[in-house]
Amino acid sequence: MLKIKDLYISGGRTKADIRYNLTDSAFPRFSWSLEGGEPRQKGYRARAFCGETLLWDSGFVASEEQEALYAGAPLPPGRKTRVSVSVYGEDGCAGALERDVMNACFEEKAKWIRPQEPTDGRVTYFSRDIMLAEEPREACFYVCGLGYHHILINGEAPDDSLLQPSHTNYAKTVCCSAKPAGFLLKKGLNTVSVLVAEGWRNNMTEETKRAVGERQIEFMGPVMLWGQLEVFYAGGRQETFVTDASWQYSFGPVAQSGIYAGEDYNAAAEEEKRSVCECEGPGGTLAPDILEPVRPVRTLAPADITRPEKGLCVLDFGENIAGVLRLPLPPLPRGHRIEVRFAEELDEYGTLFTAPLRGALCRDTYTASGDERDLAVWQPLFTWHGFRYAAVSGLEDCSGAEAV
Repeated sequence: MLKIKDLYISGGRTKADIRYNLTDSAFPRFSWSLEGGEPRQKGYRARAFCGETLLWDSGFVASEEQEALYAGAPLPPGRKTRVSVSVYGEDGCAGALERDVMNACFEEKAKWIRPQEPTDGRVTYFSRDIMLAEEPREACFYVCGLGYHHILINGEAPDDSLLQPSHTNYAKTVCCSAKPAGFLLKKGLNTVSVLVAEGWRNNMTEETKRAVGERQIEFMGPVMLWGQLEVFYAGGRQETFVTDASWQYSFGPVAQSGIYAGEDYNAAAEEEKRSVCECEGPGGTLAPDILEPVRPVRTLAPADITRPEKGLCVLDFGENIAGVLRLPLPPLPRGHRIEVRFAEELDEYGTLFTAPLRGALCRDTYTASGDERDLAVWQPLFTWHGFRYAAVSGLEDCSGAEAV
């Protein structure tokens, strides 16, 4: 019997995870690859549902072509659509595959906002409280925080994607994440937060300055945020919440973050919220971010742990990777500082050989609050490192550390 091995939407392979199944077309093309004992298919049937509503049924199509152009009602933006494709062989038996897909397009209603002051490497915490009169059936949060954003709804992230949106020349094209978020919302008061780091908006190092001289990099500029939350209710009612002057911002525990420098987390940091400013965008066209997300794909335990000097643990992960260190934290006294540095090689003393870093700091730090604000597990959000070795100071037991 024929089986569908992979289903594709507009050329991109789909997975069980909807983050891989986004499209920027209301009428995408579906295609599929096959496996099985028969040489070819004799026909197919494709269907699409939004909730209980049938959007499209191709009926049986006698064809050896392994593709179908969607021809139903336009895929509803921001809503999960269940697509089912069945293929038929010589014996008439059907092999089927289903996937949730989503049209990530949107109608622009929000304003660009920014903090009132320069960020100077700090991460900006944008937030707004919203009130929902009833339980939502579904929701989609469209977000573009430049340079990188991290979404929290009622304190929870919608998924484990990191370093979004995809990097582009923001003066030409600006990618906007589309996140299913209905499962994080509830009837009543909800808090929507977006943390925004400078990322590629400001990552000038001395090495970069030597390379570019006085030339202006057109995608660099101040931190800013654009977002709109589309909420769908039973009965077809829809409500939209957008970024505008009603939002607030503050600076929080992620005190400093840079692509080359690393990230500093101060659990005791608290700052008063202030009003944002509406502003002009970076100049580029907002477009759905349909690229595969950056996310942890595996975790590595240290292959070896050495102590070349007092107070220093060197973790060897056995291979070069791109990622960060995830550290479980014991109770710590207020002000206690943990430092992690990274490198691909060791020197003759068993400590990090950092000359190839060309001045990049490649260091993450954690400063404890000594109370309930401390994290149980610390993992940087807005940076990454190329490394095999991580040197940890300020933490006696590093056995639970993982590279992700």
